[in-house]
Amino acid sequence: MGALENYALAVVAWVHDWQDLVAALIGAAALVWTVRWTLRTERRRRDEEAAAFRVALGVEARQLAAAALNIYRDLTLALHSVARDDGTLDISANRLVNLCQLPAPAVYSRGADRLGALGEHHAFEVVYFYGQLDKLLQTVRHFGRLPDPWERLFSHRQVVR
Repeated sequence: MGALENYALAVVAWVHDWQDLVAALIGAAALVWTVRWTLRTERRRRDEEAAAFRVALGVEARQLAAAALNIYRDLTLALHSVARDDGTLDISANRLVNLCQLPAPAVYSRGADRLGALGEHHAFEVVYFYGQLDKLLQTVRHFGRLPDPWERLFSHRQVVR
């Protein structure tokens, strides 16, 4: 037993002499583990937010595309119903504007800073889609600013009493 006691005393003496280094190594290992765990948690949170953004953006884009198709259908029906034999249309600019109402894109306008999470190709497609919608809405707004020919005719008429 003398050899075992000497060995135990040697280990205790070694730990006593090197306790600062052992404590520093344990602390460094705990620090590395904590940083890696925090980064992994942040990456998982960021990935979950990006996935939720992709889903919400996809839902919004599908709803806007469906609304645009409905507007196209309604415009086609309306224009066929007001077409004259001479090729002109009997429809006011206000009616055209009213037929072309799209809901405002909420997800895209509030999440433009997160488009990079979609990747370059998908971000380009999303920006292109919403850019085309914006061009459509600008054209509709332009029609809304045009004077209605009927209003021009009746605005000059004097009321006789």
